[in-house]
Amino acid sequence: MNYNLMAANFPQIPASNLRLEHLAALELALSNVLSTEPAFETFAQVVDGILTRDSYFEYYLPTLRPEYARNLKPSDEASQIVRAFHASFHVGMLNFRVDVAQTYQSTPLGSRSFKPRLIELVSVACHNIAVELYTKADGGLRKPASPPPPPRTPSSYPLMRAPPPNITELFHEEYEEWEQYSNGVADIVRYWAEYRLFGDVILFDRGDTGQECKNAFIHSIKGRRIFQLSDQQIEQFPSFATSQHQSDYSRSFDTRFRAENDARRVDPFDSLAWGMYRDEYERKPPDPRQRRCVFYAEDDPQLIDQIQKLAR
Repeated sequence: MNYNLMAANFPQIPASNLRLEHLAALELALSNVLSTEPAFETFAQVVDGILTRDSYFEYYLPTLRPEYARNLKPSDEASQIVRAFHASFHVGMLNFRVDVAQTYQSTPLGSRSFKPRLIELVSVACHNIAVELYTKADGGLRKPASPPPPPRTPSSYPLMRAPPPNITELFHEEYEEWEQYSNGVADIVRYWAEYRLFGDVILFDRGDTGQECKNAFIHSIKGRRIFQLSDQQIEQFPSFATSQHQSDYSRSFDTRFRAENDARRVDPFDSLAWGMYRDEYERKPPDPRQRRCVFYAEDDPQLIDQIQKLAR
């Protein structure tokens, strides 16, 4: 695989070019997802350009930098911008890669193969929305003038590093190839938005052709293993996304995927070589393979079982 591909190499078309029935399914799915609390909280942070305190804790150990200590929620201005965007949103505002759009609309509605295709387009659409909001906010309404590196004291050593340009604090440490992204740093932010909204970046087994959606995977932060979504998880999300009847429950629907105990796990180093990615240009494998100094319970189902036994 060529890891030096540029995003700009792939032509785009507007969503309005999709067949009417596929366009309607995508528009309903996006409307439902954007109506959820996780989506509102995610995109409001994108507009602010700064993490909330809870989001900060997912990245770093408990010592807080002063600007995060009282940042319990997004600003009122960012919240208003996101609400206004959602109220005026229509799917025709978005563009998709020609090949991605074509494979989506070539898949029969409601079929088993349609569901991962819908998940793919919803995730890409949310990416595009994050880029637009971040760009219009000029990198964030409340972004630090020059984000300092996180504190490196023994009590607060960061679990993640900042991206190369060090001009945004909204990032997923595995997706920092900003020089080959079509929107530069804004694309780093959009991978962060996906991590916050879906529980991490959604990948697919692209098969021999590089365009298949044979299985769906989640790529977590902090070097955790990539895990495969179960059939039940793949069924549940489209069922929610294509529901015609919204309720208070659906607005609080948890859009974040979590690893099931028996899920297939893959080391991130091997995933690209095995054809697990969404876009060919999204990342590069580390050279050499990085040694893991931290192990997480969700990476090892047997360890989870042992912890549960000890808890009981």
